[in-house]
Amino acid sequence: MAGVLVVVPVLLSCLESRVDSVSERAELTEASGICVADGKLLLVGDDSDGRYFEYPLPHTDCPIIPLDPGRLREIPLKGAELAMDLESIDLLADGRIAVLSEQLRCLISKRSGGNDRYGVVAEYDKSVTELGNRGLEGLAVKAVDRQASLVAVVWEGGYPGYHYLPEEWRDEISRRALEPVVIVHRIDANSASGWVDKPLFKFKLTTPKDTNSMPLAQRYRAPDLVWYEHESDSGLVDGLIVLLESENAPEPNSGNEPRYLSKILQRYDMTGNPIGAPVEINELVKQVIPGNLDELKACCSKEMRAHLKNVLAKLDAGNWENVNWEGMSWYERGRSLIIVYDSYPADPPIAFIIPVPEEWR
Repeated sequence: MAGVLVVVPVLLSCLESRVDSVSERAELTEASGICVADGKLLLVGDDSDGRYFEYPLPHTDCPIIPLDPGRLREIPLKGAELAMDLESIDLLADGRIAVLSEQLRCLISKRSGGNDRYGVVAEYDKSVTELGNRGLEGLAVKAVDRQASLVAVVWEGGYPGYHYLPEEWRDEISRRALEPVVIVHRIDANSASGWVDKPLFKFKLTTPKDTNSMPLAQRYRAPDLVWYEHESDSGLVDGLIVLLESENAPEPNSGNEPRYLSKILQRYDMTGNPIGAPVEINELVKQVIPGNLDELKACCSKEMRAHLKNVLAKLDAGNWENVNWEGMSWYERGRSLIIVYDSYPADPPIAFIIPVPEEWR
């Protein structure tokens, strides 16, 4: 397997000349990952290969951040311009930016502290290959042992997409929802993990409100996750807060579109067992939206407030069903999360800062 690690970085660097400077005006669509670093948001989009984005945080306590393209900066992943289908972004404990490529099954970062080129720092086993548009989707990092990182990535699960599957598999595989799988591994400071081949556990999922039998039933997939600590008999121990979204799988060619009904946050221990009850994400988001959007003028332009108004009107008209929360990270660790949707209901995307329940802190 070691030979595989040599091939991928070579492929990643072969288009280095494609992007060699920071873009003055960037366009982020299909936002899929977000994190906070040094007064900025860092973001990736799954249709924006070989780059990530920076966005300055407002100098106010603003719970809603429309990502104004005029303030967005595009940063090339030098040496990794072929890093495709980026789904998540986070900071390693030693300060390196890391991005997760679903299509390549790789975590990509700078290979050493003195090198400004990006390459593969972890390559994941073929068991978490993308299948039917379902693959590695979420990334969470926590610091351990003097700048070493404990990394968790999640293979999202859910119903595989019918038209993304080989024809012989479609009627069989697309009708069954798959469970999310979590992989946990360590990356030492200014180092790499290499090949990672041991999925750790599956989440034990609750059943969404729609309890019809598959494939028409709503079933969950896991787009993202964050580390957190919870009380146990032996004191504080590691756990994960997981973003879960449900959908169904209508009959192919029926003319019916999937429905995306339930969006929750659920705490888990490190065996995949849920801790306590979930909370509804959309309800948390609605709580931070002011009645008068002009209250947001300190943190976004008049144009972006108009865009936000249009987005909220579209969500209300659709009963908030189809918004696809894709990226999540701690905003204030232990107290609030920042989340972002992909292309629906409209680009440019909007980030929301939501408090976690008091009993989770």
